[in-house]
Amino acid sequence: MPLNLNEIKKILLNFFKKEDIDYLLTKFTPSGEIAKKGENVTLLDYNPTLIQIIDYSLINLEEDKFLELLNLLGEYFLFHGDLNSAKSVFLFSHEYSVKRSHLFVYSSYSLLSLGDIYSRHAEWKSSIYYIQEAKKCFKKQKDYVGMARCENLMGTIFGDKGKLDKALEHFEKSLSYLNIHSDDTLSGMIEINLGIIYSILGKFDIAYTYYQRALFVFQSFNDIQRIVEVKNNLALYYTFKKDFLTALETFDESIKMSTTDKLIYSLGIAYAGKAYIHTVLKDLPAALAYADKAREISESINDKLTLADVYKIMGIIERDKKNFKAAIKFFELSLNLNKELKNTLNEAETLMEYGTLYVMQNDKKALQFFKKSLIKFKLINSSFMIKKVNGLIKDFTQKTTSKIG
Repeated sequence: MPLNLNEIKKILLNFFKKEDIDYLLTKFTPSGEIAKKGENVTLLDYNPTLIQIIDYSLINLEEDKFLELLNLLGEYFLFHGDLNSAKSVFLFSHEYSVKRSHLFVYSSYSLLSLGDIYSRHAEWKSSIYYIQEAKKCFKKQKDYVGMARCENLMGTIFGDKGKLDKALEHFEKSLSYLNIHSDDTLSGMIEINLGIIYSILGKFDIAYTYYQRALFVFQSFNDIQRIVEVKNNLALYYTFKKDFLTALETFDESIKMSTTDKLIYSLGIAYAGKAYIHTVLKDLPAALAYADKAREISESINDKLTLADVYKIMGIIERDKKNFKAAIKFFELSLNLNKELKNTLNEAETLMEYGTLYVMQNDKKALQFFKKSLIKFKLINSSFMIKKVNGLIKDFTQKTTSKIG
């Protein structure tokens, strides 16, 4: 992803005069200061402009200011979904600060950010490693907010993997740290995550309460990124409640805000959500159009979780068009990716939709897929979806039995 120089200039103005920034971006030739100081230039993925900025900053800024700049750049890339550049910057920040004991605090946040980035790529092992290392650093500093952030991120990982009990355990631990040191923004983030868990469990009223509380917090700070995150989850809540008109309107609000603020990650999720609703409404051309947009975005930023969901949706579209071979291909792609990601929830949902494909063909294979789906939903204790799949099994069994009779 190319750098947006206007946005980068706004960040640099916190550290340099305008004339210095103009020189840096137009005339400055990297002196090799990064390599001279024994830093690993390859961590920057050979992005020439990024190397230029960091080399110049390394020469002209005090060490703490230099690391502040790195963190702002990393957060900028993370905010806009450029995960590869974000990873490069935070890796460099960690490598630089970890060698200098007086800059230890910067290493903590770099490690946590790396944990966040790897979780978005669904690289769970690397993500958990960095989060645990970050927590050790925060613990040494008695930084309870940092420890709470680690626990919150661990909770989201277990939530994505469908291990809801473990997720709730981490979210509760995160809140316990905030009892020691309050942080309204982080509390709001945890409330979003608790809303997601309770939605999966079918406890929609509790989920809605958490979403509204989180929305109030982020609107008071005008935190657009988090507002969009709540909007996407509220839209999913309305989808579960079959209030599709409100769900579509809420996704549209999210898309407008995500487009304005270039929130690519959230944009992909919103398009996938709209695509799914249009499959339910049997508006397959609209469903395909939104699914294609979601697929393009998720592939461009390597968002495997959303991509697995998009494959499932595309399978539903092809199934409902009675293109059964194409549908099977997409369901298999979704299942394989979900198995790789250990995403039990999405795997269970895909198996359920797969079973419906065989219902449409009056094929008893439907029962095999429904039963596999049921096992997965039971693993995550989703009573709402367990009830739904049991209903599908009952309906298909009655249908086939009556035909035999």
